[in-house]
Formats: sequence, structure tokens, C-alpha cells
Amino acid sequence: MTEHEHQAAVCDWMDARGIKYFAVPNGFVGGGRNRFAGINKLKREGMRNGAPDLVLITLTEDARPVAVEMKTTEKSSVQSQDQIDIEEEMVCNGWVYILGRGADDAISKIESVLGVK
Repeated sequence: MTEHEHQAAVCDWMDARGIKYFAVPNGFVGGGRNRFAGINKLKREGMRNGAPDLVLITLTEDARPVAVEMKTTEKSSVQSQDQIDIEEEMVCNGWVYILGRGADDAISKIESVLGVK
């Protein structure tokens, strides 16, 4: 499965349980002549390298926000330095940061922090 397919499966699972979230589409890059202009526009609007893939609006039982970075189950799928830096900053500021290695792993970790099944 691709990272997209894993993330879509996690979103379907959260939708079925009423867990509120949104995606951070940092991976989207349009094509064409204006590609770099589009990227620059998104950066000016706040797009950041390393931002997590999903942000949960539903908080943990102790009222902490949750971020989810999705990866495939492959060992070669590693976090970039930008992702590691953002993870460290978020955790230092009270966030729960989940590194999901595939849909099953991400779902298990979300279940754990939210106390849902």
C-alpha cells in the first residue's frame, strides 16, 4: 500500500468513529509553468516543510492536541529532518505526536491516546 492509501484508511476509520481532524496537504505540488509561483504562494500562507499529515481536532482525554505523521510500513520510509524538528517542537509544547507506520499502527496509536476503539 502507498502512504496515501494508508492515510485514507486512517481517515475512513476516524470518520466512522466521529473523530474530528483535518489533513495538511503539504505534499501537494501542482505542475505547469506556474509550479514554483504556487509553491511560493503556499509557503507565504504558512506551508512548512515537515508539517504532520493529519491534525486531530478531537483532543486526548487530558485535553492535548494530536498530530499524525503517516509513513508506509517499509523500513526505508523515514522521517525527514524537518519532520523530526517539528515533532520535537510539538512534543515540547504539549502535543501528542504519532508516527504511524501504516494504517494499522496509526489506528492503534490513535485508539490508545484517545481511548477509543
